[in-house]
This record gives sequence, structure tokens and C-alpha cells, in this order.
Amino acid sequence: MFRFLFLIMLLTTINYNTLGQEEQKKEPNKNKDCLEEQPRGLFVKCHSYHRHRAAILVGYTLVPTIREADNDEQGLTFSATFGFDYEYWIRPRFGIALLNDIELNSYTILTNQGNLLERYFNLVSTPAVVYEFYPNWSLFVGGGIEFDEVENLPVIRLGTEFEVPIRNEWDVAFSMYYDYKKEYSSITLGIVFGKRFGYIE
Repeated sequence: MFRFLFLIMLLTTINYNTLGQEEQKKEPNKNKDCLEEQPRGLFVKCHSYHRHRAAILVGYTLVPTIREADNDEQGLTFSATFGFDYEYWIRPRFGIALLNDIELNSYTILTNQGNLLERYFNLVSTPAVVYEFYPNWSLFVGGGIEFDEVENLPVIRLGTEFEVPIRNEWDVAFSMYYDYKKEYSSITLGIVFGKRFGYIE
């Protein structure tokens, strides 16, 4: 049994290496700024081949809220979040982005000053800098504004995103980011559906 499993693993490894060499021959790395050594199963083509990426986010934002304003009982609210992002890659591993998302919920929070503040379907728009520190895995940081009919708040955002390529430059990504605001903070977890375009040599 052990010999049989060992034989299967050996044949699979040989076949996988052969396919990898064929893909490298078909798609040579033309840009010197591309990552030279990329782990198996990740992007074969360098991101420098595409200047633009548009993406849609679906997820939830965790917000510390007041469940009952009378006794200031605190808890966590999972607010459904929908977002649209646009990225422009200046270099293969460095880009800028505009991150926009809206929370499809209303709630009351206890501010850092101890006051109650209501939020109604707030919209967050954040310009950011994106850096791909590992193939398909990037960090982003930026500052923007949370728009709300009660009060607009400044936002500092720090997050990370890991992409899983599909085909035809489409990808699915897992995103997590932390928003620090003047009155409170929140964490968002989401799934992102992205599309790259703008092929360059």
C-alpha cells in the first residue's frame, strides 16, 4: 500500500513539474520588476501585465454598538457591507486604490467621549496605497471619510487581501481591514470578486 501511494505521489510530482515548465515557456516573464520565483498554484503571469483592477466586495462589518440606549448595554453588531474598489498599479507590486463601501444597517454607538451617536447606512470612501508583499497577497493603507447624515467622520484604514486566481484575469479574494475613526473603530471581513484589465507589455 505504501509503495502504491509513493508511486502515485512520484508520478503526480513529475507531471506537475512538466506542466509548470510548459507554462513558463508559454508565458515568459518579460518585466524585470516581476517576482522571479512564484510558488506553485499562484499567478503565472505578473501583475505588471495589467494596470487596472475593479472589484466588488460582499461581507460584514463588526461594530461595537449600544443595544439598549437606556442602560448603555454594549455589544457587537454584524452589519452587512457592500463595496466597490478600483486599483491602479503603478509598478508590478505597487499601486493606488479607491476603496468604497456602504454598510446596509443603522445602529447606535458609544463614542470615546461617552456620548451616543447614531449611524444610518454610512458610506466610507478611502484612497489607499497597495503593496503586494507576496504573490497574490497585498497590504493596503489609506485615509478617507465616513459619510453619514448625522456626522461625517475621518477614517484611517489598514487591511490585507489574498487573491485566488480563477481564469481570464478574474479572481476571488479574501479581504480583512480595520477602520480607525474619531469616535469608534470597526473590522470588516469580506469576499471580493475582481477583474484585471489594461494589458501592457
